[in-house]
Amino acid sequence: VSASKSIIKLIGNYTSKYAQGYFQYDSKKSGGITLGHLRFSDNPIRSTYYVQEPSLVVCTKDTYLDNFEIVEHLNNNGIFILNTNKDSQEIVQELSPKIKKIIKDRNISFYIIDAYKLAQSIGLSNKISTIMESIIVKLSNIMDYDTAKKHMKEYAKNLYGKKGPGIVESNYKAIEQAPDYLEKINLPEEEYILDDNTEDELYKLINNRQGNNIPVSKFLNMKDGTFEPGLSNKDKRRISNVVPKHIIENCIMCNQCAFVCPHSVIRPFLIDEEEYKDLPENIKKRCLKPVLPALKEYHYVLAISAADCTGCGLCISICPAPKGKALEFQELNEEEQEIFDYLDNNIKDKGINPTNVINSQFVKPKFAFNGACAGCGETPYLKVLTQLFGNEMVVANATGCSSIYSASAPSTAYSLPWASSLFEDNAEYGYGMLIATKTIRNRIKNIMEKNMDNPNQELFKLWIDNMDNYDITKEVYEKLDYNKTPVEINELKDYLINRTIWMVGGDGWAYDIGYGGIDHILSTNDNFNILVLDSQVYSNTGGQTSKASPKGVVAAFASTGKIQNKKDLARIALAYPHVYVAQISMGASMNQMLKVLKEAKEYNGPSIIIAYSPCIEHGIKGGMGKSVENEKLATSCGYFPIFSYNPRTKKFTLDSINTDFDLYDEFLQSQTRYSMLKAINPNNYEKLLNENKKNAIERFNHYKDLHEKNN
Repeated sequence: VSASKSIIKLIGNYTSKYAQGYFQYDSKKSGGITLGHLRFSDNPIRSTYYVQEPSLVVCTKDTYLDNFEIVEHLNNNGIFILNTNKDSQEIVQELSPKIKKIIKDRNISFYIIDAYKLAQSIGLSNKISTIMESIIVKLSNIMDYDTAKKHMKEYAKNLYGKKGPGIVESNYKAIEQAPDYLEKINLPEEEYILDDNTEDELYKLINNRQGNNIPVSKFLNMKDGTFEPGLSNKDKRRISNVVPKHIIENCIMCNQCAFVCPHSVIRPFLIDEEEYKDLPENIKKRCLKPVLPALKEYHYVLAISAADCTGCGLCISICPAPKGKALEFQELNEEEQEIFDYLDNNIKDKGINPTNVINSQFVKPKFAFNGACAGCGETPYLKVLTQLFGNEMVVANATGCSSIYSASAPSTAYSLPWASSLFEDNAEYGYGMLIATKTIRNRIKNIMEKNMDNPNQELFKLWIDNMDNYDITKEVYEKLDYNKTPVEINELKDYLINRTIWMVGGDGWAYDIGYGGIDHILSTNDNFNILVLDSQVYSNTGGQTSKASPKGVVAAFASTGKIQNKKDLARIALAYPHVYVAQISMGASMNQMLKVLKEAKEYNGPSIIIAYSPCIEHGIKGGMGKSVENEKLATSCGYFPIFSYNPRTKKFTLDSINTDFDLYDEFLQSQTRYSMLKAINPNNYEKLLNENKKNAIERFNHYKDLHEKNN
């Protein structure tokens, strides 16, 4: 899309042609496909619809060919450009007979390019938009290419100049070198036999963008709009060319790689002796014997769902193995996926209590293979949350990044009860779930009390005496003889098991438009939990500032640096002495994070947890593969202190007491949202960033005072 928008501006600004661009956004962030529909003409363009019969099609990932109709509507004598790391022989072998037949029958010019290889070699990491822009202009002949190169360089300088001369020079190289990486493919002369099988599964039809072909009858079993949970397990998008490889001899089985993985791609498995006997040999070779005495009866295997990996590299960055990293990148291969699938399907849960970082990762997450950006700072919190309490949770999700990557039809990343509300009323929405559930469960209680002569009377009494206990209510649910219970209890039996409401959303919801609802429900004494994924910016809508954005941040609506201080949501919540309040940062302390989540869940009252969540909008130097390191630095320098207040003990604990503000400037310069301020606002950047630091010191000292008064 970045390439498409650049081309629209290029043609519109520097030629006499008319240019039009429509952009069809997929709601899933990573792995979702976003389409740019471009038209160019010597005459005014009156088309108010997407391009139906293109003359040129560009596909940026070869895995899309298996899932979408990429070339089906391409015109005769058209051009097809495919970005792939495969060579010409591999591509010819892997293309489906249908695609080959279309290319041959319509005399389509077929080109391939390894844009990611070029991007890596010239310092653009995985950013390929300028490369694709250059080759589209080259092959389309909509403008003289030599003239276009001059203007593309001007545009790149204007667009990236604030990020430094190195980025500009890399984009210059992309423009110049891109055509050299193009290779034209000639398909062999042979007859292509087509498969007549047609897809009719609802999930695949929607996922393949064939929704217009679905009859209403397909939805009869989901009239209320409820989708099957966990459907993201079917996506297998294969969007990364590289995936982690386990270096067994270096591994210390700490499970930190799995803990920080944003997409639940890496999972450790415990295998008992009976399961070990049936293991394929290639998995047996990967088994280790755990060093922890409590796990010595098992074999340990670390597996990677390669087809779901985004290649962010967080797992490699976090690995603390003393002999050398226990993970390294390798090319995407199917054996890794086969190993993961075997273990996922055949190894049973060992019932390990998730009391610490290591044990928590042996629990199968109920939030997996989401559509978030590679290296997302939000999703690891959600994944771990479901590993701790997945069977007991109901999630109310505010609209925003966290709802989009969690459930974009037909994919659903959660395998538990989840629903999404509007941006502005998620607190009310979740609170409504709580009140409705309490009302229904009280009705069950009344029915049981009126039927104590029932054969289930002992179980009725056990449930009434322990109706807020998950384990006991689950036991009653499983043991009740429903043939002998009142009809209404049978109808309401899904509410017998006690569950906890978790309200989840970003800072746009919690600090801004939904804050009034949060304040209202915090004033109650009801038992619920709020998790705020604090990315300090409106991530989902384009990186605008929010009330969570600190002073000096460069973002949309604060193009010369935000002049207001960050709203201190935790301090406001602490004004209610009955509310559990905490701030957590996974990279700063995984153990504190686990402690806080457990305390909040166990506390019988309102809780609010604010989780520092690095976002791609922060512009972290080194990319999102360094987001966990950035979390650690954010806390150690005082930018984001971590703490908890438990009303049950009346104790406030500042967990980041050993803060070094000498690291503060290093942290600010580690993110382009701050480092670019000098170039944008040279007269005021020092003042804004100094005030940012001053505000952080005042905030830290406030929490330090609370800590010292309570310890």
